[in-house]
Amino acid sequence: MIALPAHDGGDQASLQVDDPAGRVSVQTAAGTGPGAAGPGAARPQRYEWMDAGRGLAIVLVVLLHASDWLQSTAVPVAGWETLNDVVSGVRMPLFFTISGMLGARWVRARWPDLVSRKVAVLFWVYLLWQPIGLAAAAMADQITGDRQSGLHWVMALAATIVRPRSELWFLWALAVYFVLARLTARARLWIQLVAAGAVAALALCTQVSEGTLGWNGPPKFYVFFLLGAHCRTPLLTFAQRVRGSVGMLLALIVTWVGLASAAQALDADRFVGPGLLTRSLGLLAGIAVAGLLARGRLLRYLGSRTLPIYLAHTPLIIMMVYIVHAERGSSWIRALSPVLPLLLTVSAIPLSLLLHALLRATPARMLYAPPARVTALVHRVCSPRRRTSQETVLHPTRPPLPQPVPGPAPASPVAAAPRRRGPVEAAADLDLTWPTGASPQVSAPRADTLVGLGASRGASSPVGARQLQHNPWPAPGQAHPTHPARRPSPYPAGITLRPPYSLPGDTTCSDQAQRPAAPRPTPRRPRHRAED
Repeated sequence: MIALPAHDGGDQASLQVDDPAGRVSVQTAAGTGPGAAGPGAARPQRYEWMDAGRGLAIVLVVLLHASDWLQSTAVPVAGWETLNDVVSGVRMPLFFTISGMLGARWVRARWPDLVSRKVAVLFWVYLLWQPIGLAAAAMADQITGDRQSGLHWVMALAATIVRPRSELWFLWALAVYFVLARLTARARLWIQLVAAGAVAALALCTQVSEGTLGWNGPPKFYVFFLLGAHCRTPLLTFAQRVRGSVGMLLALIVTWVGLASAAQALDADRFVGPGLLTRSLGLLAGIAVAGLLARGRLLRYLGSRTLPIYLAHTPLIIMMVYIVHAERGSSWIRALSPVLPLLLTVSAIPLSLLLHALLRATPARMLYAPPARVTALVHRVCSPRRRTSQETVLHPTRPPLPQPVPGPAPASPVAAAPRRRGPVEAAADLDLTWPTGASPQVSAPRADTLVGLGASRGASSPVGARQLQHNPWPAPGQAHPTHPARRPSPYPAGITLRPPYSLPGDTTCSDQAQRPAAPRPTPRRPRHRAED
C-alpha cells in the first residue's frame, strides 16, 4: 500500500520505495550512508508513469479505508464498496510491481547494504508507527463498540514483529519480500514465478480462510513483486508501447473493466485461478492508466510522497469518522453520505502531507526514517569482520633487504678508486660473480646502470653504489665498446659462456673463439668417357 524511503541520504521530502529522489528524469544525488554510491553516481532513471501509478494506487488505498471505516458507523457506502472490489485488481498489484521495479537493484545487493538500507528502514518505520496505530484502534473501539483490555493491546504490540496488523502490514510484507527475493536470487526465474503464482492463486481464492490481513496479504502479491524486480525491462517496454497507442490503451482498459465486473457479479473468486487472472490483467490496465495520467502533475506529486500519506491517513480517517459517528443523526451527514468516502479521502491526503512537513523540523522526523547513525550501526554489525591472522594474509610482504654495513661512505661513488677483488668474490645483492684479479675501469655514464637491476637491488645504499661503480656490463640497449686491439678477457679461463652472457668482441670466450677453418675439399674432376 505504499512506496518507502530509500534512506540513501537524499531529500526526505521525496519518499519512495528505494531511491531518494527529486522529481527529475535521472537522479544523480549521491548517497551518504554505508554502501552508498560515490558523488555523482548515476541513479536509476525515473519514469513519470511510475510516480503517477503510485499516486493512483495510494489514492485508491485511502479511498478503500475511508469506505471501510464509514461502513462501521452505519453510513451507506454500498456503491463505493462495489467500486473498491472492482479496482482491487489494480490497487495492490500495481503498487507491489512498481515497488519491485524500483527495488530491483537491492535484490542483487550485498547483504549488509540490503539489511541496513532497506530491511532495517522498513522495520524501523513499521515498529515506530505501531503504538500510533494501536492508539487509533483504541479510538475505533468507541465507534464499533468493542472493548479490548489493556493486556490485549500489550500482547498485540509485542506480537507485531511476527504478526503484522492493521494497514501497516505492507511495510512488513515488503521487508519480507526483499529478503526472500535476495535468498532466491540465484534460482531460475520461471521456478520462482510459478511457485509464487501458485501460492497467490490459492491465497486469492475466497474459499481459503483469510485470518488476519497481515498474514493473508503477503502471499497474494509476492508474485507481482517478483515481476517488477526481475521483469523490469519488459514492463518498461510495454508501458512505452501502450502509451503511444490510444487504441491499445482503450482496448486494455475496457477488457479489464468487463472481466473484473463479470468476476465480481459471478463471484468467480470462489475458485482457484480467476482472482490471479483478473489481477494480472488489472496490472496491465493499471500501467496503461498510469501512463495516461502521467501527463498531470498531481498524481506524480502524490506518487513521490506516498510514505507520509500511507502512515498517517488511517489515524486521521479514524478521527474524522469518530466525528461523523458522533453526528450521525444530523441532516448534513445524511445529505453528504453518498460522497463522504470521497470527502474523507480528499481531506486525509493533504493533512498527512501537512503533518509530515511539520514533523520534519522536529526530532519526530525519525518516524519516517531512521537516523543515519542507526543505519551505519546496522551496516557495521551486518558486515563480515576481516580476518587479520597470518593464515589469511593474501599479500605477504617481501623479506627485508640486508642492511648495509655501517662504515664511512665514499664522497662520490663514481669517483672512488676501484679496488682489486679477491678470488671470485660474490656480490650479496646482485648474485654476480667476479673473476679473480679483475679490476675493470668503467666510465661514469656506465657506472650508474646495471642491466636495470640497480633500483630493485639496493642501488640507493652505499654498498649498492659501490657495486655499481665496478660494473663492467653495458646498460640496457647499449652495445659493449669494442677496441681495435685484443684485450684480455675479464672472465676466468675454462668457463663456458653462452649468449646473452658473452660480450661482443670478446674473442677469448669459448663460444666466440676463432676456430681454424677447415680446408675446402678439392673438387673432383669429371670422369671422361672413352670416346672423348
